Amino acid sequence: MGEEQARQHYRVYDITKENVLTTDPKNPDYSILTGEQKSRGVEFDLIGTPVPGWNIVANYSYTDAYVSEDTTIPNGTKLAAVPEHQAGLWSSYEIQDGALKGFGVGAGAFYVGAVLRPCRGTGWICQLLAF
Repeated sequence: MGEEQARQHYRVYDITKENVLTTDPKNPDYSILTGEQKSRGVEFDLIGTPVPGWNIVANYSYTDAYVSEDTTIPNGTKLAAVPEHQAGLWSSYEIQDGALKGFGVGAGAFYVGAVLRPCRGTGWICQLLAF
């Protein structure tokens, strides 16, 4: 990348929460407190400028989120609405010279992996890929 810049950011996390309000597995119209939930994972970002005016951002995250201790919900139950995998890719370009100097355009896409449905019934919803 020569004179241009590239940066990387990495994060590792291990979070424990107690007495978290969650959907009642016996009646989805109500909520109950779980004993303990854990969320562990990694995230990274890669940010670069390969040539002047062109910016690229790529990111990925992996999350393992589950009930770790409870008297009602089985231990190991995955948390609703928490995808295991997420990723994104974004790019933009800004014209550096001439009459259109400063004019730019950008685009991107993101991916959200399958998540447990936080509503009636059980199962998975489809993955999401958006532009």
